[in-house]
Amino acid sequence: MPVVSAAVSDGTRRAYGSYWKRVLEHWGQRRLDEPSPSEIEQLAEYAKTHVVARRNARGGRSAAEHLIAALRCLYKRAVADGYIAAADNPALKVAKPRRLPS
Repeated sequence: MPVVSAAVSDGTRRAYGSYWKRVLEHWGQRRLDEPSPSEIEQLAEYAKTHVVARRNARGGRSAAEHLIAALRCLYKRAVADGYIAAADNPALKVAKPRRLPS
């Protein structure tokens, strides 16, 4: 995570930083190639159910979407740096939740 965080822009770090922290809390001791797409879906569901309730809340859909996007960013860097093969990227095998109409 620190390598990825240092390599991305400030805006990306602000957008995904809290989600990367959540991933570290849940999977901090695991290797990068261990989480499966099913486990990513479970973590996205956890993020969805543990959001801060706000007046304009959408049921946590954005939290799940952003968590998956943050993991896609992380794994994209891992592929680019040669830590995993592109075919082994579990984040690309998980669909982002559809956005509700505004």
